[in-house]
Parts: sequence; C-alpha cells; structure tokens
Amino acid sequence: QLFTIYIIVFNKKRIVAKIENPALANYFYGIIGITWLCEKINVPLEFVFPKEKTPFFENTILKEKSSSQHSAPNSFLINDLSTALASTARRVARKDIAAEYGHKVLSQLSIKQSIQQQAKEWINAHLKSDWVAVHYRGTDAYTDPKLHNRNFSIDLYIAWLKKVLSPQCEIFACSDQAQFIDKMQSAYVGRAYFRKIKRSTDSQTLHLSKGTPCSAEDIYQQRLDALLDVLIMSESSLIYTTGSGFVDMVRHFNPQTKIISLDGRKKRRIFQNYLPIPEEAFLQTLLKEN
Repeated sequence: QLFTIYIIVFNKKRIVAKIENPALANYFYGIIGITWLCEKINVPLEFVFPKEKTPFFENTILKEKSSSQHSAPNSFLINDLSTALASTARRVARKDIAAEYGHKVLSQLSIKQSIQQQAKEWINAHLKSDWVAVHYRGTDAYTDPKLHNRNFSIDLYIAWLKKVLSPQCEIFACSDQAQFIDKMQSAYVGRAYFRKIKRSTDSQTLHLSKGTPCSAEDIYQQRLDALLDVLIMSESSLIYTTGSGFVDMVRHFNPQTKIISLDGRKKRRIFQNYLPIPEEAFLQTLLKEN
C-alpha cells in the first residue's frame, strides 16, 4: 500500500482529507495527486495531517475558490472517490503532473520556516562552492525484483561518478544506505559532505522494517531527515541518482532542478528536469563487467 487516504468530510463545499504514509515521496505525491483531482472536480480541499511533534506545513487549506464553484457531482460516492484519489496519486502524480503544479501546491501549504532554515543553515555550514548532489538508492533496490533497473552496486556507481564529476566540485552525498556514505567519504576525501542521520546497514528500509515496529517519533524523525535531504538537494545545480521517486519529488520543490537518473527515467518521463546520461557507453561497459 503506497499511502492511505481517509475522506473525513465530503459534501458540496469541501473535501477534508487525511494522508498517511511513512515513505516521504508517497506522502507528497498523495498530497499533489489529491489536489489535482479535487481541482478537476472543482471542489475545495483541506488537509488533516497526522499528529506529529512538529507538523511539516504552515497551512492545511489550499487557496479558497469562490462560493459559486463549490459544487460536486451528487453521484460521486465516497468509496469511489477514495479509490480514484489513490489511483491518481500513484499513477498520475508520479508520471504526469508537472513540476510547476506540484511546486504551486507545496508553496501554498508552505513547509515550516524552521525546517527550511535547518536546510539552509546546513548548506551554508558545509557547501561553500560549486556543488552537486549524489543520491544512491540502496536497501530494497537489491531485493525487490520491481527495482532491478536501479540495482547498481556502490563500487560501480562510484566508478561511473569518477568519470563524470568535475574534480573541483563539492558533493552532497545522500542515501538510505550507510555503506554508500562511507565509500563516498573514501573516494572523495574532503569533498563529500553528508548529514549525520540514521541509515540502513542492510537491505531493509528503515520505514518498512519487518522487525520491531517504528515508534511514531522514529517515523517522524525519518520523515524529517528525508525532507531536509530533499530541501538540500533542491538547492543543488545538478542531482545524480541511481533512480528514485524520492529524488523525482525534488522537482516539485524546485521546478528548475536538473536530474541525471541511471534507471532510464529520461526515456519514460515527459518532464524537462531529466538530462541524458553522460558517459553512457562507459556505464554499460561497467555493467557488463559486473
């Protein structure tokens, strides 16, 4: 289940929706997707966000429409609406909703200033010249057959990065995998910077752990850490990734974001955010050798 949508109120005046999911990308895709659909059926929307230590957003209500627009088909049942919203956020928000639209939604809801400030302070303290973001999807990319096109070994990825990255640029290293951070430190001594957060050391994602269930505080902290990484990446001139909906989401925070994704998203996405893979022949050689 990618995310959960609860329709709390549905009438001719407003939909009030609660979206929950420990995975940050699906959380934001759900918000953008439900907003898009409510706009299509011409109904104002209000969000109820999970009770957290500090909610992410300043606002819960998107820009109001005039009262003459407060209408919806009487035959549109709540259950049907829930199904349609879930389908929209999964299939439309990821693939068909432009970065500019998502940015408008997130700007209206407005990430809390205190969270934005944390990201800015970290950038100012660590990245002082030209820099790029490098993201590695680890954990279940190794074990989930559906993610086979993202299964690049850490050593292979770093070998390709050595070929394409400028020898002068600083690097923001971002990953759910602790081993990647360690190897980036060794490969780019004094140039690779990262946030000191909890990461997986095996193939199990933190938010989907099959062991001891995560506490509400743990889930919130994981989301906050992920959000701060997204906000930092949104300020970079270029993002390199092995492929991830997590990185794809960055374009909604900054529609000018440029992304190089090794999983072939450039060929499957209509968005201008994606650039062709540089040194692709070299990458294919590395893949054959491994």
